[in-house]
Amino acid sequence: MSGAGGSVTVSRVGSTATFELADPTDVDRYGGKGAGLARMTQAGLRVPPGFVVTTEACRSYLSDGAMPERLADEVLAQLDALQGTCGKTFGGGPTPLLLSVRSGAPVSMPGMMDTILNLGLDKDTAVALAESSGDTRFMADLVARFHQMYSEIVLGALDCGGSARAVVDAVAADAAPGPVFDSVWQACEQALAEETGDSVPTDPRAQLLGAVEAVFRSWNTRRART
Repeated sequence: MSGAGGSVTVSRVGSTATFELADPTDVDRYGGKGAGLARMTQAGLRVPPGFVVTTEACRSYLSDGAMPERLADEVLAQLDALQGTCGKTFGGGPTPLLLSVRSGAPVSMPGMMDTILNLGLDKDTAVALAESSGDTRFMADLVARFHQMYSEIVLGALDCGGSARAVVDAVAADAAPGPVFDSVWQACEQALAEETGDSVPTDPRAQLLGAVEAVFRSWNTRRART
C-alpha cells in the first residue's frame, strides 16, 4: 500500500514493513514489487511512502481461510504511521490521503490482480477533495471510478459503473459537493446491489482491509492458476 508525499516513517511490525525497512533482497518475503519499491526507496529515489504485507501473511490466509491474527491491527498501525509521515488524513480532510493497493509475488504473474487506486474515499474525503480542487465534477468522476474499481476487483462485479455516468455527466464544477457525493454514491450502490447484492464499505479502513483480503483471494482465481 502506498500514499503520496513525505518520507516514510521507519516501521516494521510482524507481517508488514515500510519500504524503508523491507529487505530489498528478500523477494520471497516481500514479493518482486515490494522488494523493488524497497530498493528504490533505500537508494534515495522519489517513491511515494508505503508499506508491504508479507507473502507469509498471504500463505497463512490461503492455508487457514481467514486473515492472520493481528494482521488487521498491523495494517491499521502502519496506516496511522503513514498519515503522520505524509501529513495527510485517511478518511477526511483538509488534505486527504488516498492509497493504491497492489498485488505482488516472488515470481512475475502479470494480470493476476488489477491495482486499486484512490482507496479511502468516503463523503468527508470527497468533499475535502472538491473543496481543495475547486471542482465538484472532478470529485464526482473520481468517486464513480473508485466505486466501480472496488466493485469489480474486490467484490467481483462484472460491470456496474455505467449507470452512474449520467449522474456524473450532469454535475457542474461549482455544485455543492455533499449532495453530489450522495447522488453519485447512491447510483453506484444501486447498480452494484442489483448485480451482486453487495455494497462498497463507506468506512475507508474497511475498504483497505477488504482490498488486502482481495489480494490474498486473487491467488485462487483462474487468472492466477493459468
